[in-house]
Amino acid sequence: MDLVRPKIRDFAAEVLAQGGMTSPARRHLGRLVIVTFHRVLPEQFRSRYHIPGIVVTPEELDWTIRYLRRSYTIGRLDHVHGRHEAGDAPSKPFVAITFDDGYADNFTYARPILEKHGVKATFFIPAAFIGRERLPWYDSLGFALSPASRRTEVERGLLARHDLGHVADAEPQTIIEAAKRIRPHVRQALVEAIRPSRIPAWARTMSAEEIVSLALEGHEIGAHTMTHPILNTCDDASLDWELRGSKSLLEKLIGREVTSLAYPNGDQDARVLRAVRTAGFQRAVTTHWGTNPRGQERLLLNRCDIDARRMRNLSGELSESNLALRLSGLHPGLR
Repeated sequence: MDLVRPKIRDFAAEVLAQGGMTSPARRHLGRLVIVTFHRVLPEQFRSRYHIPGIVVTPEELDWTIRYLRRSYTIGRLDHVHGRHEAGDAPSKPFVAITFDDGYADNFTYARPILEKHGVKATFFIPAAFIGRERLPWYDSLGFALSPASRRTEVERGLLARHDLGHVADAEPQTIIEAAKRIRPHVRQALVEAIRPSRIPAWARTMSAEEIVSLALEGHEIGAHTMTHPILNTCDDASLDWELRGSKSLLEKLIGREVTSLAYPNGDQDARVLRAVRTAGFQRAVTTHWGTNPRGQERLLLNRCDIDARRMRNLSGELSESNLALRLSGLHPGLR
């Protein structure tokens, strides 16, 4: 294993932190930071999930929220974005906490931690999967595929017939990334052809009751479309349904307006932006790494994803200086 770069990173993180160069008050004052979480799972489940990089354990989430709460003016996206755009300038910069994909583990594990720290967050929900056994396409594919070391000839043949022969011997995470770039109807046909034999109980999405509970407790419920498609590959009718349909369904469920949207996979273009405006969303977040000055286009807000592996130093310990360096934007290789 190449240990040179991690050693340099750890050393740089410590030196820059001691010099105040990565201090949130110095790097982000006057800017809005939006952080992204996905799954929150105990280690025993993270090790069984096909995209481990988007998982934090409850302990890692607790540690991260503690740091963010101490270093920033923290809250749900609609509230801190509104204050930020209104010119509010607290002594600690703004950070918004967001969770994508509507997983039940957010309710089971993240919710108590947020309550412990007195923090409200935004949960982006793919509306078609609420309370259903069905999973988004990438999870269905991930749970259906065998690891590369046990890939069957049948699986290889199906991948080849659905434009993915070039990754037929790759791990599920690599196949999922490649599947984002194939034609939508081909991807859907593959998902239908290679279904998981079972879905682990810990992998389910939130129920309607859980989402309503989050809203009643003061968290923001945002839309993440209906079925989590790549929006710029949708035709006009599908695009309208994905946006208007998710907004309407969630508003009926929680009894209040839904004003925030997260683009699946971060993908959008000029046509998608027009549709988002027409659907009535007031802000939307991308996956583009970065922070947001006042006046940032409301439908193209930048975010910083949280990767627990990059918050740890070479000793395996969670490192505030490493997290500060990652969020600072000073080290592009950490993104």
